Amino acid sequence: MARPEAAGPGPHPEPPADLDALELPWLISDRPWLRIHATGRGALFFGTTGRNRWDDPQGVFGVLYAAEDAFCAFVETFGHATGTVDLITRSALAGRRLARL
Repeated sequence: MARPEAAGPGPHPEPPADLDALELPWLISDRPWLRIHATGRGALFFGTTGRNRWDDPQGVFGVLYAAEDAFCAFVETFGHATGTVDLITRSALAGRRLARL
């Protein structure tokens, strides 16, 4: 039985015009942050490719993706193909590590 094609969420909306005037919220947590990272890199890596959803498109500053729990860290790392891929390969998992920051 063929699986129906997922429509996907569509393109992300543009940020608000007053983004530079907004105050960033602060979150104080007594728990460590978690991050899934490439085996060949340290856990503290600030990417500048512009390929990820919160990356600086000009690559001026780097972004580190972290999560409050392992489930969210997993989705941040492997969830980009949600709805288009039915599995994650062992080699993809073997190339990553879960770190506590």
